[in-house]
Amino acid sequence: MRTLLSALSCNPAIGSEALVGFKWAEALAGKHEVTVVASPPSQTPAWAWLVPCNAGPCSFNEVGAVPLLRFELCQRRLVGRLRYQCPFQLVHRVTPSAIQMPTWAGSLGLPLVIGPLIAADPPPTAFMEMMRRPVTPA
Repeated sequence: MRTLLSALSCNPAIGSEALVGFKWAEALAGKHEVTVVASPPSQTPAWAWLVPCNAGPCSFNEVGAVPLLRFELCQRRLVGRLRYQCPFQLVHRVTPSAIQMPTWAGSLGLPLVIGPLIAADPPPTAFMEMMRRPVTPA
């Protein structure tokens, strides 16, 4: 499967958010063809392809709305051109964020996976049924 991995940060050496991007790229690239869009300083596993997308100045361990928006806009332009050269079958946004943080990735018309999610406001009511944990009988 040809997968586009959207990870604001992807680097095993600069903190937990960047490590999340790297580990997802590593896991997926072991079984699929993976293209990672990430802001520098980026590093991907040897078998994943990196497309640099500069989010400007930001702390990769406490991602704010402004750097994330810059990244989203930059990658939208990049992927808009790239998807014709390399037709993706799936988009996976792995930038740890709240479910309320918007993403451009749904506009590509491809299956979209979002996660991991971080603790934040409760999810919209439309997601409540999917987010409910099973209860273990006593």
